[in-house]
Amino acid sequence: MIGKTLLKNLTKNGTSDICLGAIDGKHIMIECPKNGGSAYFNYKGFHSIVLLAVCDATYCFTFVDIGDYGSLNDASILSETSFGKAFENNPTNFNVPCLPFMELRPCHML
Repeated sequence: MIGKTLLKNLTKNGTSDICLGAIDGKHIMIECPKNGGSAYFNYKGFHSIVLLAVCDATYCFTFVDIGDYGSLNDASILSETSFGKAFENNPTNFNVPCLPFMELRPCHML
């Protein structure tokens, strides 16, 4: 049911009819943990952990992942989450309910 609501809101708001949300990562500054090495050091020049989130058309979080190394990029973090793995394993059958007029097209987020 969540997928149906997201799709309806995104379509109503003038965005793509196959987009389920927007995704982005945010670096949260931290003190480097003991023996953390360069894993937490990001491209912005400070130590961080990453908050990766997906939001729907009404600005509500639908997925959040917090705590990966600051040296990682959004794509590599997403690919290791259950959400990312589900999408990678079968992107055309992402198991998200579609609106009736969408039955012939796959519903997924890119």
